[in-house]
Amino acid sequence: AIGDRITPMTSAAHRLQLADDKHIDDAWPVVCEPFVQWVLEDKFVNGRPAWEKVGVQFTDDVTPYEEMKIKLLNGSHLALTYLGFLKGYRFVHETMNDPLFVSYIRTYMDLDVTPQLASVPGIDLEGYKDTLIERFSNQAIADQLERVCSDVSSKFPKFT
Repeated sequence: AIGDRITPMTSAAHRLQLADDKHIDDAWPVVCEPFVQWVLEDKFVNGRPAWEKVGVQFTDDVTPYEEMKIKLLNGSHLALTYLGFLKGYRFVHETMNDPLFVSYIRTYMDLDVTPQLASVPGIDLEGYKDTLIERFSNQAIADQLERVCSDVSSKFPKFT
């Protein structure tokens, strides 16, 4: 299975926004982006839930979806994070407001990653890359560069 949804660290601003907007006092609300992708291998032994009704994609092999997500999303996230932090940015969307970083990430996706990817059934890779640029630019989720940088040693072996 592969799940894809950016979920930043909860901040004081998130708690205050929830209290102001919904009148809910939650010490640790989970904030996430609107985008969601969940891909499962359709290998159930005795029928399966009708999760396609809520957007789950079923496939015979999840591997190409996983490769696409790890190399395009995770790889691009890491590629912009360190340079963005060194330039003084603290949030992913701040980095993506800089045209130089948008160009850099799109070039990375197009020239370094896309040639390594197998065809992904039902996915338009150009559209997926456009969606990633939009997702990274979403200031509403306030995704911290610090979060993306955390536990990086566990992320790098996936690129070997």
